[in-house]
Amino acid sequence: MSRPAILETTAVGAAYAAGLAVGFWKDVGELSAKWQLDKQWTPAMAPEARAVLASRWKKAVHKSMGWVGGGSGKEENGEKGESGKSAFAALPAWLPPFVTGAAIVALLLRR
Repeated sequence: MSRPAILETTAVGAAYAAGLAVGFWKDVGELSAKWQLDKQWTPAMAPEARAVLASRWKKAVHKSMGWVGGGSGKEENGEKGESGKSAFAALPAWLPPFVTGAAIVALLLRR
């Protein structure tokens, strides 16, 4: 886990996206150079234990989907819909529940 020097990732992500849209920055590479590391943590949990906990987290998320009305209820409940795939299946297993869209943008900018 890496923590950026600038913690306001939502505001920075919005500013970066706006700057890219109007040509203030030429490309994502220019923004990537601006990213600075503040602190980094390394996982200490055994891969097997992590897999069990991730599986339980996915199960809990699946159970929480669709509890508010609307739609057929299939994909919202994590069940397979018309496409044959769960809407939740597209998310990476490591994605923690607290990750925001801005943090995802920050991760993409680091590539």
